[in-house]
Amino acid sequence: MSFNYPKMKNNFDIKVAILLTTFNGSPTVKQTIEKIEDSILKYGKPVNVYIFDDCSSDNTVEVITQSWTLNRDNLIIVKNPYNLGLFQNKNKGLNYLRNDYDWLLFMDQDDFPAENWISRLVEVITTNNTQNCLFIWSSYNNFRTDKLQLIIGDTKGNIITHFPTKENLIFWIKKIYTPFCISGSAINTKLLNKTGLFNIKYNHFGDTDFLVRGMLMGFNHIYIASPLLVRSLNDLQASFRHLSTFRDFREMPMYYNSFSKYLPIYDRFHFGITLLYTMFRRFCKAIIHLNFRNSLSIIRIFINLSFIILKNLFKN
Repeated sequence: MSFNYPKMKNNFDIKVAILLTTFNGSPTVKQTIEKIEDSILKYGKPVNVYIFDDCSSDNTVEVITQSWTLNRDNLIIVKNPYNLGLFQNKNKGLNYLRNDYDWLLFMDQDDFPAENWISRLVEVITTNNTQNCLFIWSSYNNFRTDKLQLIIGDTKGNIITHFPTKENLIFWIKKIYTPFCISGSAINTKLLNKTGLFNIKYNHFGDTDFLVRGMLMGFNHIYIASPLLVRSLNDLQASFRHLSTFRDFREMPMYYNSFSKYLPIYDRFHFGITLLYTMFRRFCKAIIHLNFRNSLSIIRIFINLSFIILKNLFKN
């Protein structure tokens, strides 16, 4: 099976739209909207922006409406009558839009796209053969609000296609805290129907699960080695809340049970030990801080994961 697809020029205008999912995002969403507008102006064409608000209890929708300065017809806001959850809300947006557009550009409420975000993604889509590409993602910069420090990401500018080879599949399954970020990526709607969207059983590792399932289905993904967004690392982000509540640990047994069978025995064992070691380190930190309640939670999950690892170690 050959993966050397030739580059090609698509002689048609692709239909793209921006999907922004929000929940109580008023502290950051104003800057996100402003940066999205800058990217649209740089692109030079009107782009519809769809807001799927997950029943925010703050004034997120009002902030978005007041911050938007472009054509009001290009801003469409859908407010859920009740809270669906992080990936359920993303799936609702995907279901709503996937039949009307070729590619959907994702953005989170607390990340800020670069000025060339849209134009660069569209350029990569139209100058590469993306018929088997599920999504395109990019490097990003981290802005640590606690330290007021900007951490510069990959700036080589290379376009790298990750094909679903055995070696790549092993790498990405084991890369559970994947550098892949759904925010700032472009998703191919023609292939989206085959993936089953995001697995709503996850809250923390839903994007990792999406990446791995796509590769298992034979899809590739393209990486742009250039920062096209800024991620603001702060305690408002869902990922930070999940770490503090051990949501990531609670999802590890399910993730390992789903994907370890695709690993050789050595990698299966090594991956399991790596997950257990991650839990052990967080357990030690909880003990040092005399947080015995969290320590007990980690022990329970540790034991559960240990049994699953033993059960799956020699499973075909």
